[in-house]
Amino acid sequence: MDAPQTRQVSIDEAARILGLSRRTVERRLTSGRQSGRKDGGRWLVDVTIDAATVQREQADHDRRAIDELTRKVAELTHQAEALTDERDALTRRIDELLADRESWRQQAAMASANCQAALEVRGLLAERAEPTSTTPARARRWWPFGR
Repeated sequence: MDAPQTRQVSIDEAARILGLSRRTVERRLTSGRQSGRKDGGRWLVDVTIDAATVQREQADHDRRAIDELTRKVAELTHQAEALTDERDALTRRIDELLADRESWRQQAAMASANCQAALEVRGLLAERAEPTSTTPARARRWWPFGR
């Protein structure tokens, strides 16, 4: 087994390694029961770590990383499902609009055919009607006084 190592760590990491609260580590530092030094206003705590602790820390780190990745995968899966649902809804709407467009094209074609038929009927009726006189009517005086 490897010999214990002394490392300088933050107060939060020291609390985690030692199994104490942050406040307890701070009290131990100020009372001198825990060794450490201030570096730029923050404490670096001296912690002795053996091989088992290093393995335990690595396992804890790995577990936290796996938990975070699992959470992210679940979140991304949820987003992918929501986007798939949205895509499916938009595809259905596009299909509906295409069907409407085809229906409108058919209606327009029918209306055009009806208009054409109406114009043809009108032309036939005009040909059958009695011809009207092309000579203008006698001019009338509109002002009856002062003839």
